[in-house]
Amino acid sequence: MHQNNICFCLPGIGANYQKAIGMLTKNHQAALQALANRAETAFGIKIMPFLLENRNADDLLTVWSSNYVCDYLTYQILEERAIIPQVMLGYSMGLITCAACSQAISFEDGIAVLREIIAYHQFEEAEAMVTVIGLGKEEIYSALEQVSMQAKVFIACANNEYCHVLSGREKDILSLVPGLEKRGALKIKRLETHFAFHSPYMRPGIEQYKMGLDKLSWQNCAVPLFSFIRQREIYSGEEMKEELMLNMYSAINMYAAVTQLAKEKVDIFYELGLLKGLTRIIKYICPDKQSWCFTERYRSLDGL
Repeated sequence: MHQNNICFCLPGIGANYQKAIGMLTKNHQAALQALANRAETAFGIKIMPFLLENRNADDLLTVWSSNYVCDYLTYQILEERAIIPQVMLGYSMGLITCAACSQAISFEDGIAVLREIIAYHQFEEAEAMVTVIGLGKEEIYSALEQVSMQAKVFIACANNEYCHVLSGREKDILSLVPGLEKRGALKIKRLETHFAFHSPYMRPGIEQYKMGLDKLSWQNCAVPLFSFIRQREIYSGEEMKEELMLNMYSAINMYAAVTQLAKEKVDIFYELGLLKGLTRIIKYICPDKQSWCFTERYRSLDGL
């Protein structure tokens, strides 16, 4: 398979990579340590004790950065083997990893972006996100209308026709769950985040976030990003910066993006990171395309 038919898919923040670190070779664990050292030097965060010793971390930046560093490492491992994508997809906060891997910003600046998110978003009330499997978009809208929550709970992510992520205030999300179950939802899973990403709740304070992004040095992308929001390729550093802002409060449509890429230019979707959540979604959207994840192919990368 020609490498220019590959799309790298970067997952969002929230996965627990602690149990998966052991799969890495000693050389790659050393590379992970080197990246963690850079993060500690720049920001004072201690990623390796959190990952390798299974320590708890109250500091949200440490938790988020651990995912970011692992995903960034998987890109480097593939790049070492000359496996280069034609385009990339960044799911939710995986967009930040895309920005760094595409060289639009530096590795350290990627962590700076994570820090800016934590700094700008101030909670009025507890927020939450849940994945709803088994209901279409119109069924979810109908459930929201029935309890007058159209302006309180939002479809944040359209993963496929029957898998959606909802964002909102925690109390509203939890009160909506029984109604969704009565309508036939097969599974409702709360996500590991206290932020209502991809919803209007992330809009207040966005000017502060923009000021933080403006301080960074932005370059054109070595590999273009395909926007889940604008459904087109992004090449310039300025567009990438705009995308990172829109990504906070805009709904994302993975289903539309993957469908378009599969139709027009991509033969292989390759999920980076140490888990395989996006791979399952992509296989559902386009079963005729190859969908791989790093964990499945890691030990046989030279044979790709």
